[in-house]
Amino acid sequence: MYFLSTKYGKKVQNFMQNPSVTVEVEKYTSDLSNFAFVAIPGRLEEVQDPEIKNIVRQKFVELIKKKNLSSNVLSALGHSPDEPIEALLTEERNNVWKLAGVNVRAILGLKHSAVDHIFGYTKNLVCPRDLDSRYSFGNQFSPLRL
Repeated sequence: MYFLSTKYGKKVQNFMQNPSVTVEVEKYTSDLSNFAFVAIPGRLEEVQDPEIKNIVRQKFVELIKKKNLSSNVLSALGHSPDEPIEALLTEERNNVWKLAGVNVRAILGLKHSAVDHIFGYTKNLVCPRDLDSRYSFGNQFSPLRL
């Protein structure tokens, strides 16, 4: 999993001093009647390889276009919203980070859906150390392979 950030600011200083992070990936409906999340603990490592950095930035440009995100997202990546999105590829105004050191057994997941409620499922909190380490959800849920 890769991330972009500006090259300045308090958050970047914190990453440099203590790279331990927990990344939360969420999926939910607009009214929150259905939701799921996975919390993934690990550490951030700054990517140094120019080829990998270029690939990651290209994927971000593709994602921004595919999701039709506002050009305001560029301000969070060290650019002006007035610049073309492709400026992410031509200028190094941001850092590329990689999530590393993930202990799969420490990943935590939570899921709730209207279907779970209908069938009376109440224990939706799942800790992978209680499950096969290849899954982040188990029991009554369809497994999500990691």
